[in-house]
Amino acid sequence: SYCPGANVMVQCPAASFTHHLQSTARIDCHCFAGHYRNPPVDLTGFNCSVCTPDDWCFNNTRYNCSDVRMLSDAGSSTPDNCTCMDGYYNNDTRCEECHVNHFCQDGVQLACAAGEWTNGLTRQSVCVCEPGSYRQHLTCVPCSTNHFCLGVDDYETECPDHSLSAEASTA
Repeated sequence: SYCPGANVMVQCPAASFTHHLQSTARIDCHCFAGHYRNPPVDLTGFNCSVCTPDDWCFNNTRYNCSDVRMLSDAGSSTPDNCTCMDGYYNNDTRCEECHVNHFCQDGVQLACAAGEWTNGLTRQSVCVCEPGSYRQHLTCVPCSTNHFCLGVDDYETECPDHSLSAEASTA
């Protein structure tokens, strides 16, 4: 709370506090981390609002994440809460495309496991089984006889009627 005059005590806006005793104005109220003054230019009538998604808020102010491909949850309070969208990884203050045969989730780039790839594509959030194999449970295994596996998804496809294929066929 703050006291603008003798025998007058006013509560700070919700989600705010004062740093010291004998506060005399609303400007002495500071928003909690993850909140910002709204509207920011009204120093006598502001409220403290929860930080909006894809921003971070600290010291009464709302800041944009440093890259348009960064996301953050509502109420974020540090730039560390800004994370690149899937398919991109955090490289200091910007998002970089995930490299070929790597996948990116939650701002982190990881290499595809043995037997997996990204089909020559960047910006992937998952890896798929290489041609000639399909996913069985969590592992890529050779495509079954009389099936083919293109390597564009994790599935095997049955050969058309009156046709055959060997194990691990790609077409």
